[in-house]
Order: sequence, then structure tokens, then C-alpha cells
Amino acid sequence: MNQWLRPLAKVSAPLFGIASRLPGLAGQVVGDIALTLATSPSAILGLAIANFGGLFVPLNHSIGILFFGTAFWGILASDISTRDFSADMEGVTGVVPGGSQQRYLRQFLATMLLGMLFGATIFVRDLLHYPLHALILLVGMFSLAALASVFGRTARTSRPFVALFMFWLYIALNATKEANVDVVGFNGVANAHSMMVHLTLGVVALVAGYGYNRWRSEE
Repeated sequence: MNQWLRPLAKVSAPLFGIASRLPGLAGQVVGDIALTLATSPSAILGLAIANFGGLFVPLNHSIGILFFGTAFWGILASDISTRDFSADMEGVTGVVPGGSQQRYLRQFLATMLLGMLFGATIFVRDLLHYPLHALILLVGMFSLAALASVFGRTARTSRPFVALFMFWLYIALNATKEANVDVVGFNGVANAHSMMVHLTLGVVALVAGYGYNRWRSEE
């Protein structure tokens, strides 16, 4: 699909210009997102479908759109934190300003922001009508992005996160009444308690990944 949709990669070109003009970490995050879209142009089509659908689907029937966007994002997310290893560029990217710790934060933020882009229209509509649902989506993406980053950096391969992510999607589609399984809220049963559980899990994963990268850089 990416080969067929290669012409769409041109859409990501302006993002590289924006990334070059933004200072520090912000520019690096936008650059990582631009690189993801340029190398996987099918993601551009996926973003268009998810956000166009999110504009018109009733919020109480948005499970299909959110599931589609989350599933598509999960495959992309598994690649962001491992691309340095797969390209054999870990040593090069580790010596840029901020070192491996800032690289880890940059890739985490890029992963999370890309996830939010897939649910952008639903997030904005929820923010206006169902603020708790919008917060659940934000926290869920934070937690999943933190897990994708820590698994990618420690295992140096996308396989562990992809396997667990697909397993979670299967469970979430079948256990539609379990709040703790409804991480991003596409089943409509997530609540404040489950949101706090996922927030805690995300913070733990983020801190663990940052600590691991700092320890590796001091070896």
C-alpha cells in the first residue's frame, strides 16, 4: 500500500520546513512525525479517513473511527522508537543536543502527538460536549505512547509492543463492558478510575524508559 500511495508522501514536505524553523525539542518532534508520514504515506490516507469520518459520525457511534485510528496508529508507533536501531543510527542520533534522553522524549512526544492526530476531530468534538471522554482519549494515548516507547527502546525491536498491542485490541473488542480495557474510550465504558490507572501506568513506563536511556548513556 505504501508503494501505491508513494505520491502522497509529498503532503508531508511542508512539515519538514516547519520542523527546521521550530527551535529545540518542538522542531525535532515535528521532524519525527514528518519522517513517519514520508516513509509511510498510507498513514496520510489513514489520517484523512479517521478525521473526515470523525467529523460526521455521531459521537456515541464513534467506536469504528476510534478503533480504526488507534489500530493504524499502533503499527506506526511501534516503528518510531526502533527506527534508530533498524537503521543502525543509534550512535549518531545519540550525540545530538540532549543525547539519548532527549531522543527518547522526542520519540515519545512524536508517538503521542501522532496518535492524537488520528483522533483529532473526535477529541475536539468530545472536548466541547463530553470533556471526560476527551480526557480519557488523551490519557489513553499518553499511556500507549509511553508503552510503545519503553518497549521499543529496551527490546530494540517493534515485535513486543506490536504483539501486546494486537492482543489488547482483540481483548478490547470482545470485553466491551470492562472499563480498564477501554484505554482510549472507543467502547464508551472507560471512567475516571480506569483513566487514573492508565495515567499511572503511562507515567511509570515513561519514567522507566527515561531512566533506562540515562543508564545506557552512562555506560
